[in-house]
Amino acid sequence: MTNINYTELKTLGVEAVYKSNRFGKGRLYATDAKTGARLENSEGLIFEEYYDNKGTSKNPATAHTDSHIWIATQKLLAKVKAHQAA
Repeated sequence: MTNINYTELKTLGVEAVYKSNRFGKGRLYATDAKTGARLENSEGLIFEEYYDNKGTSKNPATAHTDSHIWIATQKLLAKVKAHQAA
């Protein structure tokens, strides 16, 4: 299923880049689509951490509704919008 949160991030010029983390977690970092640089705010890098026990939730574009990665992209979108509004 197409993740509407991911689609909206793309329209804002932001890529959600997956990086694996320890202890069954993954992270989605907000990066500039043109330069590839990670976005930062006053608190540091803009990212969202989520549970990914089996390492299979890597593609935010085709996440299932209410999955961990879907919710992570939703929260990341809110952070990016707040960053761009500031």
